[in-house]
Amino acid sequence: RRVLGRRAIPAWTPLVELMVRTFLYDDLQTERSLKAVAPLLRVTRYEDDDRPVKMVTSILDPKAIRYAGKDAWATFRCVELADGYCHERFSKHPLARMKLAERTYTWFSDQVWTATLMEEAGVAFDLGRLEVLHTSLQADLDRLCAQAAREYTVSVVKSKTRSVNKQKVKDVWTEEVPLVLAGEGAATCKESLVAAARDTAFSRTISLHGKGSPQYALVESTLKHLEQTDARELSAGRNNRNLLLGVLSRDDPESAALADALALVNEASGVQKVLTAYTGSLLHGKPVTTEHDWNIVPTKSKNAKNPTRRVKIPGTARTLYDKSSTLIRAGEIGMAYPTWYIVPKSADEAGKGGGVRQFRWSAKGPALQTLPPVMKATLTSAHDPGVLFSLDLAQIEWRTAMYLADDPRGLQEIADLVDIHSRSASYLLDWNILDDAALHRWIKSPNG
Repeated sequence: RRVLGRRAIPAWTPLVELMVRTFLYDDLQTERSLKAVAPLLRVTRYEDDDRPVKMVTSILDPKAIRYAGKDAWATFRCVELADGYCHERFSKHPLARMKLAERTYTWFSDQVWTATLMEEAGVAFDLGRLEVLHTSLQADLDRLCAQAAREYTVSVVKSKTRSVNKQKVKDVWTEEVPLVLAGEGAATCKESLVAAARDTAFSRTISLHGKGSPQYALVESTLKHLEQTDARELSAGRNNRNLLLGVLSRDDPESAALADALALVNEASGVQKVLTAYTGSLLHGKPVTTEHDWNIVPTKSKNAKNPTRRVKIPGTARTLYDKSSTLIRAGEIGMAYPTWYIVPKSADEAGKGGGVRQFRWSAKGPALQTLPPVMKATLTSAHDPGVLFSLDLAQIEWRTAMYLADDPRGLQEIADLVDIHSRSASYLLDWNILDDAALHRWIKSPNG
């Protein structure tokens, strides 16, 4: 009766705490999984023979039906028990009247069922517009890659191991290569470019102003925030590129050339992200690995343990795609069915977290809450005729905090229609941006 719809659920059975859902939802963290909670509450036990059911290819497979039924029953039973424990433990607490009120139960219940209904409803994209956008972005990326290879070079470190008197010797040298923005070699080129920009920013500042100058102190204090990778190497990410763009001098030809190259990398990275994370993923799937055909040839060495070895056949490389987020086509529209996360740190099937700390909802497959403007233009209604509309609640997190805290100054600023983001920007820039409409739009555009 509970799984038929929200109206069939009594008011006393929904979730009491969002954290209870976190426990029951997060299957990939052992200490928070249903597999751990169900035996703890003496509801059921998951045996090893339940695992192969995840490999079935049809929803009509008896193992799949049994597993899904067991999961559904165990989830609702665990929620019911957790609800009872909350009543038993916290009913006498001073805040229990608010926490255990029927309207609180209803609110949490609405959260869960709204997310479920949104996942089932899906989101419609106009296939024609999406394919045109994908083709246009691919052309832009090809143009940027050609420009980078034609106009810029970077110094990359290369190495080769050879045998000398039965000992391995590693030769290392530096080579000038064209700047590659996408595909094989792109990561190495970007790392070399960022390292060269960092070194140039320091060296040119010293040569022009001296090491004890205010200009050098500014460059040093800025670049100390450069990020590193997990391997303690200088990161080639956007944050580092933007920091370097802020300190490279346009008056110096060498620094200006590096700044132009970094700006080109930024532009190409933005295009590539939309291609891989949105248009390409929705139309064709996410590339996950490359597969080759192989030839079996004799081993060259006489002392080798295996008489044969595998050799890739040139020209047989094939990209394999993860189709889980690909649109389901229905005429001129394609339907996406994202997963909605209503609590922080929920794990998806790949083990990555979803949700945000402010308890706003977020989606994956695709990430609807961060759709770029060019992608929003491809959204359409799943109904014919249909209409799309959007609402943007201004400064909602700050306003909610002011109401919950009953802060008199904050509430007065809300009543006075104060734009806190514009005010912060004015303080930082020492410029009243509200007097400059064009500047106001430009500053607010990153948050738009």
